[in-house]
Amino acid sequence: MIVTCIKYNRSFQWIGNVFDPLRTSYTSSLTENSSKYPRTCFRPNFYYEAIEINVAKYDVYNFVADGQMKTVGYLYRDKFDPFRPFDASSYLITKGNDAGFSDQFRLNHFLEKEITYILVVTTFRENDTGSFTITAFGSNDVTMKHSGEYNRT
Repeated sequence: MIVTCIKYNRSFQWIGNVFDPLRTSYTSSLTENSSKYPRTCFRPNFYYEAIEINVAKYDVYNFVADGQMKTVGYLYRDKFDPFRPFDASSYLITKGNDAGFSDQFRLNHFLEKEITYILVVTTFRENDTGSFTITAFGSNDVTMKHSGEYNRT
C-alpha cells in the first residue's frame, strides 16, 4: 500500500504496511563538556553525541530531532570515527538536516536487525549547546543508548 501525505505544500510517500508506529524517545544535551569533531572540513568546533541504535525487525525507521538549537544528524553503520567522519571507509549511510522542518533534522532509512547503527547528533553552528530529543518511529522496537567514549577499534 502507498500512503501519500501532503504537508507544508510538499508531498511525501511512505510505502509499507499501514500501522500505528511505535515511538521511542532519547533525550540528552550537548554541553561545553561534550566531545567535539570536525563536522565540516578544518572546523573542529562542533559538539556531538553518538547514540547506538538497534532494531528488532528489518524495516523503515524514522528519526526526528527536537532541540533548543539547529540540529544535524548523521547515521553510520557499525561504527563512527570522529577523526574521519566523511572518509569513504567511515560507514556513513545518510545525513539529515532541517529540510524545512523547524531547524531540526529528520532521517528515514531501512535498518536491519542484528546490525549496530550510530546516530551522531550535532549542531549546525559551531560551539552551539543545548538539549535535544530524538524520537524514533517504526513498526517495531528501537533501542537507543549513549554509545560511550570513542574507541578506535
